[in-house]
Amino acid sequence: MRVFHLQPTEDGLDDPAWAVSWYRGPCHVRANSPEAARRFANGAFTIAICPGGAPAGCGGLPWSQPRLVTVRELSGIPVESLGPPGSVVTTAPPPPIAAAAADPGLPWPWPALDPVGP
Repeated sequence: MRVFHLQPTEDGLDDPAWAVSWYRGPCHVRANSPEAARRFANGAFTIAICPGGAPAGCGGLPWSQPRLVTVRELSGIPVESLGPPGSVVTTAPPPPIAAAAADPGLPWPWPALDPVGP
């Protein structure tokens, strides 16, 4: 098991694919390969918005796209310090929107997507 550092590219942060990710910062992932690290990051950060997956026109999930996220293997980090295989650890604080979505006491930032029915 290895540790990978995933870093969103500066010029790709405004890409529409990021609309389905609640996090756009660097992270460390414990995985067997760079491809597996990307899959784990997608699983950790993708907003569950619809059963069909990413909206049409966004080009897929952002963490899978090399033009949006670089991956490099890290050495010198004890893999056990990250947790079990598949662990994803953010290396920057989550954006305010993630905190609002995680706290039901805070106002939901997207009233049009609020799941409250008629």
